[in-house]
Amino acid sequence: MTCYLVSDGDLAIRRPVTSKIILPSCECTDVHKKSVLGVLLAIAIAIAWSAFTQITQNAYIDEFRAPFFLTYLCTIWLIPFYPVYFIINHIKSGQNPRMVFRESILIYADNDNIKKVKFMGKTFMFCFVWTLATFTYIKASSLLGAADITALQATNHSFVYMLSWIVLFEKFVAIRILALVFSITGIVLFAYVDGFGSEAMWGVVVAVASSAGAAVYRLLMKKFVGCSTVGQASLFLSLIGFLHTACLWPIILLLYFTKVEVIIWSSLPWQWISPSILLFIVHQILVNFVVKITYPVFTGLGLAFGIPFSAVADTIWRHKEFSGMKIAALVLITLGLLLILLPDNWEEVVLRPFKCKNRRETAEPVSSNIRSRMHRTTNM
Repeated sequence: MTCYLVSDGDLAIRRPVTSKIILPSCECTDVHKKSVLGVLLAIAIAIAWSAFTQITQNAYIDEFRAPFFLTYLCTIWLIPFYPVYFIINHIKSGQNPRMVFRESILIYADNDNIKKVKFMGKTFMFCFVWTLATFTYIKASSLLGAADITALQATNHSFVYMLSWIVLFEKFVAIRILALVFSITGIVLFAYVDGFGSEAMWGVVVAVASSAGAAVYRLLMKKFVGCSTVGQASLFLSLIGFLHTACLWPIILLLYFTKVEVIIWSSLPWQWISPSILLFIVHQILVNFVVKITYPVFTGLGLAFGIPFSAVADTIWRHKEFSGMKIAALVLITLGLLLILLPDNWEEVVLRPFKCKNRRETAEPVSSNIRSRMHRTTNM
């Protein structure tokens, strides 16, 4: 928010008797609009992610225990992203298709050059990390409650800062170290409450692995991709989906024939699989495309909203009770996430309204000085 203080010095010179103070006006229409859209986006992300977790848990039945197969089905639907964007862009703008593709492929460019080895290497790397993070999250949903998984997933923001500080040499911010401490404490409390060595504790381990995988994915995005356009992001996701679909189907057969994953094809719970895939795609659209009309911080805020949303859903539909220790873990992780989302200059943002107030209070004495000088000049 930018505040513009309007001076009334000229007015005081012309009419020294009836001078008045013009209060500062804060012109932030665009900021307000983006902020409102951001809050709505955060709520939509929270609802989509909480519903995805809940429905994924319902998909686990005796005839279907196949988290990798479900990961495969979700990732397949990334493939249409770029074709859909390409068609919509061509209909809307009528640009040359070759130019549109050239602009999109620049996401892989290194000094305006695209090398095939680096192109394939980056795509394989991102595909591997994507698969690991998504598979471990879906696997953890069979071992933990939705609120627990969502909270543990939220710790990836703290991990991203830690890795960025170490690998990318980002600015040291003391309050984010405090956020990292809160997140780690919350993870330890989750493991302690569920009991060391129990199945739920292994669920915590898998969920933390998913959070770490998501953090590595985001770190690689910051290092190798950076900011991207809608076309570049859609091409990037489509290539991940294509490579995942083309290369990882043998793993599904291996897990199926070795009985590691249980799949009874005649009894697949499509009533849960289909909406979980739909919600997964909706979430990807929100965090990768819709966020471009507002500020990226609201994606993290959506995850923060998702923690209480999931807790309420667990309480109402699964009749789950939360112990005091688990509530403390949820609160610590949420606080850690909110602290991570604070901007680097958060002190200035907090103190800015008070600075505007101080400037407004000092406006009156300035005008009084001008009037007194005019009064002395008139008497002379």
